Amino acid sequence: MKDFIAKFLTYNLEMLAKASNEDPAAHDRNAVWLRAAIPARPAAAEIGWIGGNPKLLDPFQWPGRDGQPYQFLCQINCASLPPSLWGGVGPRAGWLAFFAAVSGRIDVKVIHQPTLGPQRGNERAWQKSATGLYWVDDKYDGLLAPPPRWPLDFVHPVDGESCVPNRLRRNPSADAVFAIASWELQPIDWRTLELLVQEALAQSRAWAARLTDAARQQEARLKPPRKELVTAFEQLAETAERLREALARSEAEQPFSLQSWLSHAELVLRIRELHDEITLQRGGSFVAALDKSEIELANGEGFLAPIWVKSKAPLFPPDTEQGRRYAGLVRLIQDLERDIQADVRMPSPDRGVSADLAGWLEYREMFPQDWEAYAARVRGIRKLYYAFWIDNAAALETTMAHGRGLPPPESWADARGRAESERDWAHEQLRRFGTAEASEGQRPAIARSRQQKAEALVAELEAVMRRIRNRQSEAAFVPDEWTALYRLLDERAADQALPEFWSTGYRVLRSEIAKQLYADDPDAVIPAARHPLETDWAFDAEQATLQIGGAPRGWCADFIENKPNSVMLLQFPSNNLTHFRCGDVSDLVVSISRSDLERYDFRHVRVDVSN
Repeated sequence: MKDFIAKFLTYNLEMLAKASNEDPAAHDRNAVWLRAAIPARPAAAEIGWIGGNPKLLDPFQWPGRDGQPYQFLCQINCASLPPSLWGGVGPRAGWLAFFAAVSGRIDVKVIHQPTLGPQRGNERAWQKSATGLYWVDDKYDGLLAPPPRWPLDFVHPVDGESCVPNRLRRNPSADAVFAIASWELQPIDWRTLELLVQEALAQSRAWAARLTDAARQQEARLKPPRKELVTAFEQLAETAERLREALARSEAEQPFSLQSWLSHAELVLRIRELHDEITLQRGGSFVAALDKSEIELANGEGFLAPIWVKSKAPLFPPDTEQGRRYAGLVRLIQDLERDIQADVRMPSPDRGVSADLAGWLEYREMFPQDWEAYAARVRGIRKLYYAFWIDNAAALETTMAHGRGLPPPESWADARGRAESERDWAHEQLRRFGTAEASEGQRPAIARSRQQKAEALVAELEAVMRRIRNRQSEAAFVPDEWTALYRLLDERAADQALPEFWSTGYRVLRSEIAKQLYADDPDAVIPAARHPLETDWAFDAEQATLQIGGAPRGWCADFIENKPNSVMLLQFPSNNLTHFRCGDVSDLVVSISRSDLERYDFRHVRVDVSN
């Protein structure tokens, strides 16, 4: 182990030394920067492009791995590159095409050819799941397409500013209030109009359902507390105070230790049992009250074990008395879980373990005997767990990270502080039972009012959708005909009959549709929409600025390890222009050995992911 640590430290120190032995300014001077030209403008000579398709000569085979084609990134005209780039080596004629695989092991293929060839396409090379559009609902796949071709142009530092994309800068339009009545945000054709209505309809339906449930849950919270819940809080306050007094007496008589604290186990565990009872009486699910993950930790098991357990599982082998005792607990939990899952009368577990307060209260009212039978099983399992923990407290204290399970206090003062906190919390909850704010009683009515508006909107949008889909096939799209719809959507959004970010999908997909039109003919996008879209795309293009040559930004292990023989071919950022994604917000860095670059041999390029 010592040898491993020594080698690890030596390697990283060497890497840090290599990384720092550079003049960053010199590297920037030896780099060139390329960016998509937006707004579109004619270029004297073609420099290259990102997105779209490559143009490559025969014989050509699209790069791929395991039957999946690589994604095309960009194609660069080597004749446009300055002579000093890459230290004067590498091609200055022909074209470099870059392809990448970003699912699984990241890989890049680079192809150099002397001239442009025919356009090559591969429908399977672009996959939504591997791009920044992975979240778009599958029903909209017909509107999506591979990114269009964006011509590149050189960019140069201005007033001493670097060309490095500023990741911290926000798109100015991101903070603008969305108002569909504004010309710049309205649909640009029949497809985007149908998209708008489809998204608004889906969002208003889902929002109406959420508001219905919100009103139901709020009404459940306003019900007077059950007598059993009030009693549990009263007993918690009393028990916590008794424990505090007992701890104070022990502090005056003896120093703190685990065993001296455990002499108060009866009161300590009673407080835990009352917490379980409060969870049940408040309308929590049986799964929430059981807290299986906490019980599993008592043997170093469960999904939380790697975080909280310092020893390898199991803490108690199955052939030991305590191991068999724990196994008995697990069997009881499994039996309870099986019965709960088989009981179709219970609230759906899809909401989470304790979210459906109304559902659990309704279940208890409809099936009181069954509820009490399940609750008794939960109490019994928790009681056995507490006894198991107390009997093995000495072993568990040394193996559990502080803060999980039943962590013992560190001192008498700590123990007293916990007891006081329990007492004060119980008193505060009891006080709140009789002092509900008037505004809380209004919440269900507010939710019901919004729900009704959302349902009315659904009906209106369904009528609009029928009108759109029943139109004559040759009917021209006239934006002015739909102004009443736009006003309606803005009004309902202001009334909160639509969720706050209801328009996100529409805005993104509208932009993607407009990109395809714009790439073929910029004038195909109506003037009112074109300028704001170009502004958004220009921001995205800035974030997608390509760097060729110089030093990569960020930590690039392969590049550093092979210095001084490393040459960076390309740094390609994750971006929203082509929706290329390498990790979350990482850049793809492609480097090559100087000797391979001198021979124009691009078969063995190296790949780093830098952020």
